[in-house]
Amino acid sequence: MADNKEKASANGDSKLAKLKALQTTIEKLDKTYGKGTVMKLVITVSLIYRLFRLARLVWILP
Repeated sequence: MADNKEKASANGDSKLAKLKALQTTIEKLDKTYGKGTVMKLVITVSLIYRLFRLARLVWILP
């Protein structure tokens, strides 16, 4: 039982560390390239993904 609590605590600490690292990285990107850079990247990747899906449908359909 104690081992499960220790593992859960370790996982929680690991997730917290990852979130802090992500926040620091986003702040550095905002500082270097301007606010909204990460959002623009997400939108661009989303659009590319949708275009590939659409192209795949076009090739499959007669």
